[in-house]
Amino acid sequence: EPTLTLTAGSPILTYKGNTTPVTSQITANTTSTITWSDDNSYATVTNGLVSVKNPAVAGMGQKITVTANTQYGQSKTVQVTLNVEDTLAISGDSVLNVIAGTPSSTGAFTISGGSSNTVTASTDVTGLSVQIVDGKLKASSSSAMQGSTVTVTVTSAAGQTASTTVTVNVFNQLVFNSAHLLPVR
Repeated sequence: EPTLTLTAGSPILTYKGNTTPVTSQITANTTSTITWSDDNSYATVTNGLVSVKNPAVAGMGQKITVTANTQYGQSKTVQVTLNVEDTLAISGDSVLNVIAGTPSSTGAFTISGGSSNTVTASTDVTGLSVQIVDGKLKASSSSAMQGSTVTVTVTSAAGQTASTTVTVNVFNQLVFNSAHLLPVR
């Protein structure tokens, strides 16, 4: 048989406790039967397909060493990179008070876990405009409304999601008419 060569597949990106397998394909150049094995308790290798399920240890840049043994005695190893995100979570302000016609923002949300996270905001309240700007919820409305719910969701590169809700209250601007003020004595 020709000299065995292995080509590692793409890195695996998953998250801690993910029960859905994530895979990477290793290719071999030989036609003889290959027996595959690996050194990772979360991984299995079948016909060069590395599958990772339910990892318990978060960490980026971990390595899975895969060994291929041909039926004629050749043996080669290759490493596949395993990136495991920690559990994703989001927290922050739970109430945002806004003056009608003037946008207002929460403090920045605290996000832990995940990788390359994106944050979005959504509401089904007509007339309430919401968006995420620099990690903060920005809301505005031209009319008063109380107790509107906004959902802020963070999504990681591996597909984890975490959400929190913010109650938005929009108040009318207070206006004073100086003609009705009493003079100070």
